[in-house]
Amino acid sequence: MHINVTSIKKHTDEILARFNTYDIWSINETNLKPHQLFSLQGFNIFRNDRQNKQGGGVLLAIRKSIKCFEILNATIETNEAVAVQIETSLGQLLIATVYIPPAGKIQQKLFDEIYQLNNNCLILGDLNAALEEKGSRKTNAKGVQLKQILEEGYLQCIDNNLTTYARNNYEEKIDWILATQPTILFIDEVETHAPLGCKEDHKPITFNLSMTADLKPKSPRLTFNFNLANWNLYRKKLNEYLNKIDLKQKLETKEHIDTYTIALTNCITLAMKEAMPLANGKIRNNNVSEVTKKLIEEKHKVYRKWRKTTNEIDKKHYYKIRELVSNAIRNDRIEKLTAIMSTLSAKKMQSAGVWNTVKKFHNKRTKQSYSGQLIYQNTTANNDQEKANVFARYFENEIFVSKPDETPFHNQVNTRAASIKRKMKMETSSRENKFSPITENEIKCILKQLPNSAPGPDAIHNRSLKNYTKLLVIHLAKIFNAIVGMGHIPQEWKKANIILLLKPKKEKKVPSSYRPISLLSCLDQRTASVEIESTLSRSFALKSGTPQGSPLSPLLYILFTYDSMNNIEDHTQYGLFADDTALWAGSNTIKSLRRRLQTSANEFNRWFRSIITYGCTILLKTDNSIWKRMQILQNKALRAALGLPMYTSTEFIHLRTKIPMIKNYAKEILNKAISRAETYQDNTTTENLKRILSILQYNEN
Repeated sequence: MHINVTSIKKHTDEILARFNTYDIWSINETNLKPHQLFSLQGFNIFRNDRQNKQGGGVLLAIRKSIKCFEILNATIETNEAVAVQIETSLGQLLIATVYIPPAGKIQQKLFDEIYQLNNNCLILGDLNAALEEKGSRKTNAKGVQLKQILEEGYLQCIDNNLTTYARNNYEEKIDWILATQPTILFIDEVETHAPLGCKEDHKPITFNLSMTADLKPKSPRLTFNFNLANWNLYRKKLNEYLNKIDLKQKLETKEHIDTYTIALTNCITLAMKEAMPLANGKIRNNNVSEVTKKLIEEKHKVYRKWRKTTNEIDKKHYYKIRELVSNAIRNDRIEKLTAIMSTLSAKKMQSAGVWNTVKKFHNKRTKQSYSGQLIYQNTTANNDQEKANVFARYFENEIFVSKPDETPFHNQVNTRAASIKRKMKMETSSRENKFSPITENEIKCILKQLPNSAPGPDAIHNRSLKNYTKLLVIHLAKIFNAIVGMGHIPQEWKKANIILLLKPKKEKKVPSSYRPISLLSCLDQRTASVEIESTLSRSFALKSGTPQGSPLSPLLYILFTYDSMNNIEDHTQYGLFADDTALWAGSNTIKSLRRRLQTSANEFNRWFRSIITYGCTILLKTDNSIWKRMQILQNKALRAALGLPMYTSTEFIHLRTKIPMIKNYAKEILNKAISRAETYQDNTTTENLKRILSILQYNEN
């Protein structure tokens, strides 16, 4: 399907309702800005947005099940294009969408470049070219340019009289289907449809391409349709499988725990497969009602009838139903917004509900498709498997890597920590009961409160765990107590699948532009695989970093910031969550409200500036009293870590540990930043940093 929409966001609902059965969409004039996120459920999106100007932009949407990758994303003069290569039963096929604005010229070198990339290609686009001998009403300047390209012989066009643009009783053929041999022979059933919205404009063009596309491998994730789950059958089957596990067996080694965990996991997944169907993957457009869908279908039927009869009555009928469709879509949007807003006024809202509501308005963290090439260490990845492995190599080599630290201070801290652990182990082993066993009632209580979050690599959803049986709880109590008693977490629970989020305004071709997200609540011997679409990378070890979901990170943060609100006045309330801080106040006037909030913000800023000094040394222009206070904190921390008495001299500590004093360390970082700025010839940054350095040196004197 091809269409010029003059704003994709405005017409998304109608396109999805009318053309959701088509696998490939070519869309011109998307009017998307480069930083805007846009997605179509069930499709991979390949975009070329217009830079620094309004309008324009092209987009290819390819069904996610089709194996494909971006091969061209370019703007030559005013010609905008994006091209994707797919695998078919007849070999590789390049599909391109091209938009040429009315004031632009057709650049033949763009079409030559597309042909050179793959001489088996299909080009769709609004070229604003009219060529009378190929079905247009007349020939314009761009039509002459198009004729020159066709005379080269490598491209042919669909030769028919279907007009693709209509306005004020004027119709013309300016959107084109171009293809090479033999691809053009496989194109049939070319048809135009009613323009989108209420205005006469470009008509959608649909056709059938009689080729079978190669499909991607099925996703490693098992996605179940819980709405059709038979929970009674699930519990029955679960008990049948669990009865095959010997409850009397002892879990005395790590291998026993690992084997028992795998058996328990298999029982749950087998019961799920028998009691609930897999999701069929069909795309449902929930943005429009069934009534609206029927109106859209009726609109296109009436349009075809009018174009066939050219009857004035049919024309008026079409105009009337066109208005009804527009109003119906508008009403659906209002009803959807009302439903969303009503959830915010509910008496009790779970955090997941709040977050789901926020995501409907704020899509910065929407999962992105990884379109285009990926480049890392002179390696270019095109398909999903190559990209997944490139990401895995990048994260393994540069992010989740444990850098060796052989300094005397590091060794002394390790020795001290090992001594404390041995002492604690001896004290624990001397007691009769090492810990209070985890009870079945405790497990039931936890299972009932599990959120309906996404499953991990084992595909066990929390909904399945909530539908527990008594036998499952007994097995869970046994494995949990064995884990706590032996201090060993099963290897199956240390695996994660990493999904990637593109950082705002970052280059898509660079692995460092993506933020890895995975959930693991353990610290040691973790492994992960990168998941792209339905493809997993090889597994690799996570040798550093605090895992997402671990209680350690928020605990350390709370300890660090517990006093940040001590000086906030009573008229202002505050909330702290993870690394987010919120201040709010109430008053009967805007002036008073502004004053209260500003006063509280100033108090927080005073605390914040004193703390950020330690972490952002190159931004400092503080006095010596602050440096002295920070140095005292460092000295105390070093004495505690090394187990040294309080009378040990500061010079001796820093000499032994080879750790610089705070101010020297700040100057060292600052000098590195100055060198980096000079290397990149960043004169403004160099000047500012040198001024900060001079202030630090002046304060020393």
